[in-house]
Amino acid sequence: MACLYDVKFLTAIFCIRNCKKIIRKSPVFRERILARLYEHEFKSGYTPKQEALLQFDILDIIDDNYAALADRKKADAYILSKKDSVSPKTRKLVRVLIKKYSLA
Repeated sequence: MACLYDVKFLTAIFCIRNCKKIIRKSPVFRERILARLYEHEFKSGYTPKQEALLQFDILDIIDDNYAALADRKKADAYILSKKDSVSPKTRKLVRVLIKKYSLA
């Protein structure tokens, strides 16, 4: 998962999007991949705008896997922590997820 912290931003985007495909094909890795994605922003050196775009893709993965998650508290905390994102696209998805999973 070193590609998440690559110097090139697009590499990180494609890495996250491919994580979604990996989880679909091999659900055994779901918890391990999501654990890495939850802590991603604390280790990356991207700008806040770039980080917000990555968060959108992470939220999309959470949405796809929410029903199958063993520990939904981490997912809920991650979703709620992104309410004030820099990206309007990410904020909109957060509002949809909060409504969808009754998190408010």
